[in-house]
Amino acid sequence: MDSFKIFISEGPNDPAIFKAIFLAGGPGSGKSYVVGKTALPILGFKVVNSDDAFERAMKKAGLTMDADTIFSTQGQEIRDKAKKLTDARMAGYLRGRLGLVIDGTGKNADKIEKQAKELKSLGYDVGMIYVNTDLDTAIARNDARERSLSVQQVTTLWKEVQKNIGGYQKMFGTDFIIIDNSAGASIESNLMDGYKWASKFSKSAIENPKAKKWIQSYVEEFIAEGDLAMDHSSIIDMILKDVKDKLMQDVQRKDVKMINDIAAIIKKKVELDFKHKGYLRLKNK
Repeated sequence: MDSFKIFISEGPNDPAIFKAIFLAGGPGSGKSYVVGKTALPILGFKVVNSDDAFERAMKKAGLTMDADTIFSTQGQEIRDKAKKLTDARMAGYLRGRLGLVIDGTGKNADKIEKQAKELKSLGYDVGMIYVNTDLDTAIARNDARERSLSVQQVTTLWKEVQKNIGGYQKMFGTDFIIIDNSAGASIESNLMDGYKWASKFSKSAIENPKAKKWIQSYVEEFIAEGDLAMDHSSIIDMILKDVKDKLMQDVQRKDVKMINDIAAIIKKKVELDFKHKGYLRLKNK
């Protein structure tokens, strides 16, 4: 029973529960690098990124990650499958209200605002890490990647993401941080600031009434189930402890000698005992 109680407490006390961080930054900004260096997975966050599944699927299919192949019919079919897989994982994380890192470029502010509202409606607190780079750094890092875009595409995306910085600051307020990951920046210091911010955000108290209600209902539901989810031998021991003497008296008084008859008497006594008192014993255990 103690192990089950530990299991129950781990659900609503999962690290980063009801916390979601949006990750924004153009191509070559180093978002994946920042995720690792700010220890987001260690803090309890699940990273949601269809690009990872897409790259694995492309390699499995023997396809290269150049722009022509990515935007080919086969490449886009693989991308669609990767997105469906990512959506399924996201749904699972949401069912448990686990901490999320939603990895994207951040070029579509309206989409992020909609997602943030949906998460808040579930009880989540939302924040954003904006990974910033200058354009020269973005282009240089993009050129060094296996999955690279043209200079024109990088420049266009970089500009689209940059213009949203002010809007994101307003959208997320104090739950927003910019990490400068440009070449020549104080990257280690900036990453430490990012880790401190993420750690504080993940451990902040849950105040959303919807989140509190979900946690309470979770605990009540699983404790009720847990009363009957104990080890079978423990349940039997508890019940038989009270009825053993009475069973012996009945068996001796009736001079029962056949095993099947003895088993029938035991079964009847146990059923009656559990019906009237057994459940209360379990509830009070």
